This record gives sequence, structure tokens and C-alpha cells, in this order.
Amino acid sequence: VSQSRYKAEITDKDSKLMLCHAKLDNSDIASLDFSKLIYVDGSYWRLNKIEDWNAEEPDVCKIELIKVINLLY
Repeated sequence: VSQSRYKAEITDKDSKLMLCHAKLDNSDIASLDFSKLIYVDGSYWRLNKIEDWNAEEPDVCKIELIKVINLLY
């Protein structure tokens, strides 16, 4: 994601963040791609941050998603 796309997504008047919990294991982290879009409840989101993930004991962690405002810039 280019800097201008990212800035547009976080500064747009319709910009939204979703904080949620997800169960991620080591294979999920190994194949992680922040550029892939995630479809949730009728909208596309982009992974922004993962918190509290423990490689020794993978379990539920906090994730932050940014709503994709426009797929064409």
C-alpha cells in the first residue's frame, strides 16, 4: 500500500478502525501479508496492527483493522 493510499484511508471522513480479537497460530503469522484485504460483514478491511501475540503460546491476540474506503485511487 502506497503512502498516499494509507493516508487517504486514515484521514477520510468515513475512515474507521476496528479493534477485535483473533486466534492466530504460528502458520498464520508466517504467512501474514498486510497488503491482503480482509472481508468482514460486508466491508473490506486492511490489517494494521497485531498486539499481544506470543510465539511460544499462540492464542487469542488483539488486532486492529482499517476500513478500506476506496479500492481505486
